[in-house]
Amino acid sequence: MRFARLAVLLAACTGCSTTPASPAPPAPTAAPAPAVAPSPPALPPVHVDELHAGEFEGEVLDACIDLVRVFDGPFPVGWAPTKRVEDVLALDKSNGQFAIRASCERQFSGMKPLAFCRTTRLQFDGVPYREEELISFFRYETALERHGNMKDCLAAGGEWHAVAEDSREARKARAGRRMGQALGLARASGEFAERMEAALAGGR
Repeated sequence: MRFARLAVLLAACTGCSTTPASPAPPAPTAAPAPAVAPSPPALPPVHVDELHAGEFEGEVLDACIDLVRVFDGPFPVGWAPTKRVEDVLALDKSNGQFAIRASCERQFSGMKPLAFCRTTRLQFDGVPYREEELISFFRYETALERHGNMKDCLAAGGEWHAVAEDSREARKARAGRRMGQALGLARASGEFAERMEAALAGGR
């Protein structure tokens, strides 16, 4: 009975193939993606370099300079400033000038300048940049008594600001200067007296 039913089923499948189906061809392998060269590192939109320096007159802080250069991008590939900020502001250690690590305001936070000059210059070094210079003056002689620094500041197109002559800061600085002058005179008088005494002793 089972065989007869199988014969009926085979007779009903007209055109059916009794051979096993061949396996499907393998899918084509995708070609490897072409190698992409690495992009150069992106340059920052702004480049800043700076230098801060103090200037001493003997053992007294005379002035302090903040020089900041701000370069605005976009920058050409491989761009770099042709001059270092150290080359722009040459320091003379023999005259009491030397670089400091922090800004003048931060380094000498306990001291208030009597005057300052702020100058901004537009320059070009492959790209445009701003050169911002702030000079703070702490001694009475260079800030208020003499006007040479004020003249130089204004001639360079800078902004000059100073405390008033009758301000507490000016009076304190003026008193300190007079005390220093008195001590200097006393020291010089003492040295002169010693030399005179030695000369007289040698002539006896």
